[in-house]
Amino acid sequence: MFNLLKILTVIVVVFASVYLFARFSRDFGGSNKQYFVSKEEIAARVSKKKQEERLSREDIEREEGVFEFSDLGEFLSESDKAKRNYLLREKLRKLEPGAIGDFLEGVLSDEEAISPSIEVAGIALQEIARKEPGLALTLLYSQDPYIREELAESLISGWSETDPLSAWDWVESAWMDKEGNFVDRALQNQLSEAAMIVILKKHDDIPMAATLASMTLQPDLKNELVMAIAEHVVSVDPESALSKFEFEGDESVDIAIMNSVIEQWSEQDLSGALTWALQNESEISEVGMRSLAKQTILNSNASAVDEARAQILDSDKQDAFISEAARLYVRQDLVTSAQWISSVADSENKAEATNDALYELGYEDFDTTIVLLDLVYDGEGGPSIDLLRDTLEGWEEEDSKRVIRYLESGQVNPLVAEQLLLEMGD
Repeated sequence: MFNLLKILTVIVVVFASVYLFARFSRDFGGSNKQYFVSKEEIAARVSKKKQEERLSREDIEREEGVFEFSDLGEFLSESDKAKRNYLLREKLRKLEPGAIGDFLEGVLSDEEAISPSIEVAGIALQEIARKEPGLALTLLYSQDPYIREELAESLISGWSETDPLSAWDWVESAWMDKEGNFVDRALQNQLSEAAMIVILKKHDDIPMAATLASMTLQPDLKNELVMAIAEHVVSVDPESALSKFEFEGDESVDIAIMNSVIEQWSEQDLSGALTWALQNESEISEVGMRSLAKQTILNSNASAVDEARAQILDSDKQDAFISEAARLYVRQDLVTSAQWISSVADSENKAEATNDALYELGYEDFDTTIVLLDLVYDGEGGPSIDLLRDTLEGWEEEDSKRVIRYLESGQVNPLVAEQLLLEMGD
């Protein structure tokens, strides 16, 4: 019996030692501890951790659903504006318009932080306008005139995201408000431009943008809208964007948009713009051709100008292209520039191209001016009396004796010289 007890004692001691060793190894044994954790225990731990993370996210989302005004001052004083505004927009998307309106009023009541308050209020009003334009208008009209003016653009930006045509109509008629809230033309133009940016960037609706631009009566605003449309076209894929634009609206606006597109596109991608223009020549005006010529001469050489010009079919567009190239090249290579001008088919276009090149030469050297005229009109009996008169009038103020000597030198047609000398005597 005693021996049996001794044996049982030994067995208990051995098992206890094994258990303690296992516990010690699990807690302090480094890389070997996994051998003492069951698969079931590992799965339980993973499940518990996922549950905790899920509950944490739910808590965060619940907190983001409301604003605590107790920390509003700290929020407005956040130095990282980009971070602040990003978090704000994320929160506002989850709120109903009425709740956002309460937040807006709370923000504007903080008189000690008026600048950040207006910025934050603008973000809030933009979100309200996106969801409920009528409430946004009510909130806007309830503010003081200065605040209204500061927040109006935010309202239009948000409203234009969901209903751009209604937003545009409101801008068009806002100046007629009986209380005179928007009588300032500059502000009205600013709101129109803001709506146009949203129509382009959010909706990518170029035909709508072009139609609205064509309906605009103010020349300066129309020009800004055209520039905005062109900038958008160039910022995306120009070929794809232009394929959506059928050029069936107001011809003057369509041409203005295309001119601006070609100008901006050629500045950023000459090869792409030139290739497209040559394949779609009927869509390109003479102004567009001048933009292409400018970038060709600035980025390439004379041979590239000749190659491009040879592919242009319309003679007036050819003249426009080569005339612009000649103007920009005249101080670098007078002879080549003169040859280009002399090849201009239309006489009026040639005279205009000559005047443009002479303007670039300026009044530094009279002999250079005369050489250009002689090269351009070699074999044609010299320039017309009108062109020569225009050229010499400027020089007469600089050096009248030099002009007289030239007219009396026999280099000019005698009848033309006599007429000009008589005019100078008067």
